[in-house]
Amino acid sequence: MSLSFAGSPAPDVAELKLVNDPFYPDIDMATFQTLYRIPAEYGPDLIEHQLALAITRVNDSLAFWQIDQVESGYPTLGDVPAQQINGESAKVQQYRRAVFCECKAEILKEFETAERKPVAENLAKTGEETEDKYRTFANHAIRQMCSLRRIGVHTV
Repeated sequence: MSLSFAGSPAPDVAELKLVNDPFYPDIDMATFQTLYRIPAEYGPDLIEHQLALAITRVNDSLAFWQIDQVESGYPTLGDVPAQQINGESAKVQQYRRAVFCECKAEILKEFETAERKPVAENLAKTGEETEDKYRTFANHAIRQMCSLRRIGVHTV
């Protein structure tokens, strides 16, 4: 339903975008489904819901950084100085990765409630380690956006 065997998004989500905070880019459901290979049994409502939650979590993580950028004269993420990769700001690409990885980690939890035969269980795709891996990817993307190292010590 959500993803065809060819790896392209189903017609019911091909044009759906989640409208984001004006500072951040809107999020395209079809791109998420295609890049992160969301299983066919998950409908567009679940994916839209989880993407909205992921956007909220990432935006909350970046709240203070966003304020600093706006106060520095950058009204959108795309205006923040960054390398341009394929005509797009690297920070926009990192933001999208953070949202997509955060969403993928949440959707992996949904696998636990799906009814499957033990033979069909694939822990490499659904296990807690995989969920943790995607959360780590999201955190790395956020830190990279903020020009922070992956590991550091900060005083408060």
